[in-house]
Amino acid sequence: MCTLKIPFDVLDIKNFKSNQVTAKKIDSHLAINYVFTHFLSSLFMMPSPQDYGEEKKIYDSFNVSLNEFLSYNARSVFGQVIDDTELNLHKVKDYINANLSRSSLSIDNICKALGMSRSSLYRLFKDESHNISDYVWTQRVNKLKSLLESPIHRGQTITELSFCVGFSSSSHASVLFKKHFGVAPLKYRAMVQSS
Repeated sequence: MCTLKIPFDVLDIKNFKSNQVTAKKIDSHLAINYVFTHFLSSLFMMPSPQDYGEEKKIYDSFNVSLNEFLSYNARSVFGQVIDDTELNLHKVKDYINANLSRSSLSIDNICKALGMSRSSLYRLFKDESHNISDYVWTQRVNKLKSLLESPIHRGQTITELSFCVGFSSSSHASVLFKKHFGVAPLKYRAMVQSS
């Protein structure tokens, strides 16, 4: 599978050093060369993002756009046979992770956004350790856990953080969190802060 992820802290670097970059020559006639050249040149001409949120949006936008481009062009660009199921599964997971904060994220919304049927979506997760619903909830509790560990979010309540990751109820978030990690979110936060 072809995936390119650039850490968002790298996106703001204006003067790369050669030891910070890994490069591969891309033939000039390939479409991906055009995309990289124009996107990256426009990206580095933009003013620096003023905060983490804006920087994260740029990163997410680039990551989603590039993954979509590679999904459609991977065979011709890289000359590899790529399993469509694997590619579609990656696309679904990227969409879910990019939209976790939306409490309205549902199977129907995912199908509509990605142009696939419910049965196709369920089939993608057939060989995964989770079904799609469990995957969404697992991603949400994992994201909640990382927010609880972050010193940046210490001033926010468990309810606020639960809503940030797409739960519509903090009690539901607490139940799932305890099921996954064996401890309630409030107690987990206290343990993290005391260590």
